Amino acid sequence: MQQSAWEIFLNTLEKTFYTQLPVILACFFLLYILIHHLRKEKLSYLFLIYTISCILLFMGINIQSIFFPATGKANTVIGETANTFFAIIELFVFIAFFLQIIESRTSKKFLFLFSGGFVVAIILFFAKVLNVSTSRDDIMQASIAVNILEFLTFLIAILSYFIELFTKPPTQNLTKSPAFWISSGLFIYILASLPLLIFSEYIWVESKKSYFLLFSFHYASLTLLFLTIAKAFLCRKPITT
Repeated sequence: MQQSAWEIFLNTLEKTFYTQLPVILACFFLLYILIHHLRKEKLSYLFLIYTISCILLFMGINIQSIFFPATGKANTVIGETANTFFAIIELFVFIAFFLQIIESRTSKKFLFLFSGGFVVAIILFFAKVLNVSTSRDDIMQASIAVNILEFLTFLIAILSYFIELFTKPPTQNLTKSPAFWISSGLFIYILASLPLLIFSEYIWVESKKSYFLLFSFHYASLTLLFLTIAKAFLCRKPITT
């Protein structure tokens, strides 16, 4: 008997141990914190846009999969295009954040270099999406390349920040530093997600259970990221402090 779209959706949630749900809850919690602690900083509005875009991504994809289900290549195009637009917003927000907290000009040049590679990957992704002869696997690979370049850019930014932070004499309590909370949450998010991206094709072929388990770690780390951003805004200090 063929499963309904709702049953397929619930089955997908079960495979990832329902870790999508904490992500959505953490998103709404962060949205609440941002609205109640919004500051007259450009970064505050950027993080607000980032949070709303994440809610739209998860809610939109779930609504589409239940009420407007697509199959085959169409399903891949919808899902990966939504993820790519979210990646664009995510990169822009965090690069704007790190450019304000990193002092090294060399590190900033590397950020711009990798961001340029990210832009090239975006162009190649949409070129494949618009090419009717492109297969689902090619679109998936192009989407994964976008995310890998995005996360490598973040990794350079985070390591640059931590190197600068711990090579200087301590001047503040890190538990009260918004920049430290955001960078730490993003670092854990990258560490949990990057291996899944790099080895996704191999893991999917070898063990689908392992694939979904790693995906649950990805969702858990994204939940943690939203909570650390919320904590940063609760510190009641400028975000770049």
